[in-house]
Amino acid sequence: MRALNYVQNGPADTSHKYLPHALGVPELRTAALERIGDVDVDTLAQIIRTKRDPAFVPKAVLLWAESGGWRTAESRLKQLVIPLAPILSSSDLDKIADAFSSNSEISDAAGTADGLLELLENSQNPKQAEAAWAQIYNMLNNHEYYAEGRGANLREALETRFGFTSASE
Repeated sequence: MRALNYVQNGPADTSHKYLPHALGVPELRTAALERIGDVDVDTLAQIIRTKRDPAFVPKAVLLWAESGGWRTAESRLKQLVIPLAPILSSSDLDKIADAFSSNSEISDAAGTADGLLELLENSQNPKQAEAAWAQIYNMLNNHEYYAEGRGANLREALETRFGFTSASE
């Protein structure tokens, strides 16, 4: 089948154009998913802009979790994770909270709290992931970077949405 061969071997620089369509064809989906596993961050971001698919979530979250710099963390959150907010599961949000708690390049990035606020606002049912949001809230309250009022908008949104309160209040 020529289409299958193209999905498997087509030009990498235009894969963002044909892989999203291949995902919608049952006979091509497996090959498209395998190919997506090999794409770079920029191509994955282009694909995500074209089509939201739960199959992108593990790679998108992993790439964000592995961010090695502040601007990289901010960029990947904005390009890879936030666009997938409506389809993230509570398990996905657990991984996001773990990355925020464990990777200082993510937690210390100036734009991360605003990005997480956008993620919260675009999530379909954040109540299902309350434990993940509680972990993020606790990190905001216990991390020295956020001690001087940084992340105030996210903190306030979490308090309003979930009724979280700081232990020091």
